[in-house]
Amino acid sequence: MCIQDDAIPTISLRDSDSEETVQRLRSACIEVGFFYLEDHGIEEELITDVFEQSKLFFSLSKPSKKALSNPALIRGYFTLDGKIAYGADADGDTKEGFYVGRHFPADHPEYNVAKLKGSNVMPSPELTPDMADCEKFRSVIESYHDKMCELCFRLVQL
Repeated sequence: MCIQDDAIPTISLRDSDSEETVQRLRSACIEVGFFYLEDHGIEEELITDVFEQSKLFFSLSKPSKKALSNPALIRGYFTLDGKIAYGADADGDTKEGFYVGRHFPADHPEYNVAKLKGSNVMPSPELTPDMADCEKFRSVIESYHDKMCELCFRLVQL
């Protein structure tokens, strides 16, 4: 397969067990570094919900967003020009972000800040009074994170 320099390949997971799919994925990663993924199994409704909740989150007031930050775990909100895990002298990011990971409550045996195993920082009526439905945000974002982790595990096993 020949990939044009300016083209990002699209890979379908409809037949992920085929050798052709595996070779296309390998080629995309080595030759281009990126690829679009279709037939991945993530429900369109969930994707739409994530975009909707993201728009609602990023339209919150700055104090509400900043209340949802845990730099030690690289979780929650990160500001425009904020520094995530770079060196102290590194330039900040050119984007805002909201980061989640596998959730470990503080009393969980695997909780370990040094290994970035900790609690997600989610909106709540106390922290984000300008967010109408904090529970919906949490539910959608955690569901999306779980589905994306499943997809990633599926991809690395090809």
